Amino acid sequence: MASSTEEDLEHLHSSIVHITDWIVFFIMLGTTMTISYKLMSYHGAPGTTFKLYYFGYREERTLSVIVCLAATVSYYSRICEHVSGDQSPTMTFVYTKYLDYIVTCPVLTMDLLWTLNLPYRFTYAIFIFCVILCGLLASMTPSPGKYLYFTMGLCLFAFTWFMILTKCYIRFMQLFGKRFIIPNQPRKHQSFASKHNTRDKNIREKLSIALVCYFLVWAVYPVLWLLVEFKAIDLVTSHVAHAICDVLAKAVYGMAMHKFVLMLDKRKVR
Repeated sequence: MASSTEEDLEHLHSSIVHITDWIVFFIMLGTTMTISYKLMSYHGAPGTTFKLYYFGYREERTLSVIVCLAATVSYYSRICEHVSGDQSPTMTFVYTKYLDYIVTCPVLTMDLLWTLNLPYRFTYAIFIFCVILCGLLASMTPSPGKYLYFTMGLCLFAFTWFMILTKCYIRFMQLFGKRFIIPNQPRKHQSFASKHNTRDKNIREKLSIALVCYFLVWAVYPVLWLLVEFKAIDLVTSHVAHAICDVLAKAVYGMAMHKFVLMLDKRKVR
């Protein structure tokens, strides 16, 4: 979240901001192209029937491409604004940023829940949409109204974040736990991890990276808003920090989750 006044956007003329936006643009573009190519060139696990459009019929597993593409367009718009001399920064750097977040954050949530086959995919995505909407409204509202919007968004975010975290933890243990016991049944059952050979360190590592990028990095955004609001950091630092968080939450998450999906698919786990 940031103030939309022209005075607060003077930092956009900094060369550090320009270089950061260029770097993030190329990272997002490269990630989009890489994941797209790997998905479109994948024709199924070895030993299975050749399928020309394998993920074309499984588009719920390609949502990370949409996320990275939307972020690419967002940063490209910033570059275009820099080239034009930052004459209308409010539209580009405030509203375009939130348009990016309104698209990518709910889609990221659906991607995570869909990939791990967890419930409330659309419900939690809508919750996240409302969180970002509160951020947009806060950027358009003067004090003290913006703090009310921020508080509402933060409460909804904390609830949604915690609910998703608990469900992901259960799924993580099911995938990589050493044993699995069904309640009220004394007999131990073969764990999901052992049955599908998903306790592989490489698979666990990819999912762990994706989960860290989702849960820890997302928690940084409201902290950055507070730091800027109370003048603890300057706007250039905030801009660079937001850019780093975008790379971790979208590009790094997307690559890690993509590799996790491929590894599971090759073991025929659905």
